[in-house]
Amino acid sequence: MPLPKKRTQELVSAPAPLTIRGPDGTDRTFLVVPPSKKDSLTTYRWAVQHLKEAKPAGLSSEELKGLSPEDRQFLLKEYARAAKGKRQITEQDIQDAMLTPEGLAFMVWVAAKKQEPALKLQEVQALVSEDNCNQVFADFADATGIDEEGEVDPKAPGSDSSSPT
Repeated sequence: MPLPKKRTQELVSAPAPLTIRGPDGTDRTFLVVPPSKKDSLTTYRWAVQHLKEAKPAGLSSEELKGLSPEDRQFLLKEYARAAKGKRQITEQDIQDAMLTPEGLAFMVWVAAKKQEPALKLQEVQALVSEDNCNQVFADFADATGIDEEGEVDPKAPGSDSSSPT
């Protein structure tokens, strides 16, 4: 006799452990769930806001040397647009933002706060750095089924398409 649909969905979306070793060498384990559509939208909005607020690094004359006048003019125009916050944000920009320590910490926080509602974003941010960024993403992907494009593997536990119809 098959399980009721609600019970089956509860089983396939069970949280998975994610352990992050912080810069001080201590481990912290979170229970994370694959992102829902709402979680993905929240993360997307965070990335867009983060990118809009980010100011471009300054350009040095060394960086402009060797460029053709057309390329130099194009680069300076794009820099000015970015500095004014008018730069067009692409899907690649979103993906890149989510693979930064700040982006990964946000994704982990969203995925973990369902099991630990009192969890603060700052607690997760303190654990994720440039040094462990790749490992955190790999472990997060294993625990949630998410890939580099932010898509959830349809066969991953908890993904919308893994639940029986």
